[in-house]
Amino acid sequence: MTGARIEFETELETFRKEVDTASQLLYTHFTVRDVAANKPSILHALNRHPYFWATTMYALQCSGFVALGRIFDQRSPHNVDTVLRLAQRHAVLFTRDELAKRKREGSANAYKWLPNYMMDVYVPIPNDFRRLRKKVAKRRTYIRRHMTGFGTGSLLTMKSPIPPQWQNYSRKSKFAPFSNFSSS
Repeated sequence: MTGARIEFETELETFRKEVDTASQLLYTHFTVRDVAANKPSILHALNRHPYFWATTMYALQCSGFVALGRIFDQRSPHNVDTVLRLAQRHAVLFTRDELAKRKREGSANAYKWLPNYMMDVYVPIPNDFRRLRKKVAKRRTYIRRHMTGFGTGSLLTMKSPIPPQWQNYSRKSKFAPFSNFSSS
């Protein structure tokens, strides 16, 4: 295995873990909200311990945005730009020969299916990487716009304000973070 391949695959694996983390956190947040909105029994159960669930939901959301920040923040060492830069720098990794070599390494019976598989292979050209960079820039703008309510500074070190719904919280109040959901 070449140094370029090791460098790219290591960075790609690190990036994959960051994307995985962001996905798990944000989709867990969305799922709890969706289930609470559609199942009255779950909504009632969550509202028995509202402070815990408000804290949990806020933590999921903030952590998800921090993870997205690491993916899109250009100051982060393992971001989408790093992966694209390495891919473009080591474009030889995406040639037909290199792909066939990787497929053979990963399959004992590649000789049976590899010729058919290779017929439809697309090899990226420099314009593909430029197009991807433009798409990333568009997503980065979207993420920044939606993160403004979570504090200031670097996405990696942002400080989160106290959520507005907690500002008047007291142990005696009937605080219900999920009360705005209907079960219909």
